[in-house]
Amino acid sequence: MRVVYIAGRFRGADGWEVRCNIHAAESAARQVVAMGAMPCTPHSIGGSMTGTASDAFWLEGTLELMRRCDAVLVLPGYETSEGTKGEIAEARARAIPCFLPEWFSREPNWPKFEQWLQDSNSQDQRVQSDCPDSTLG
Repeated sequence: MRVVYIAGRFRGADGWEVRCNIHAAESAARQVVAMGAMPCTPHSIGGSMTGTASDAFWLEGTLELMRRCDAVLVLPGYETSEGTKGEIAEARARAIPCFLPEWFSREPNWPKFEQWLQDSNSQDQRVQSDCPDSTLG
């Protein structure tokens, strides 16, 4: 099963904007689940943990979560988020597939992401079928 990091704005001008950003990330996570992958949604953690540690702690911690994921799905509006732009740069530096929305879209790039997910799952099935039984378990 692929693990997909959801990247997008977290901070906002007020609590309402933050909650809207969390909802957008959780909505994308729900779609990732529907496609058969496991979402890693740091927004869900951040909404409950505000003020428990420094911003530096949370930024480095979420980068570490992202480094352990198979892909990054970027939400629209990322252009105004320094944190998300840093996540994109780190993903690219580590050659983690990163799916940015089309410039004209208000949705994540679902078509490219879905194609990658299908291709990567097919590749996993081929690798598993090439393993002799004696190497399993």
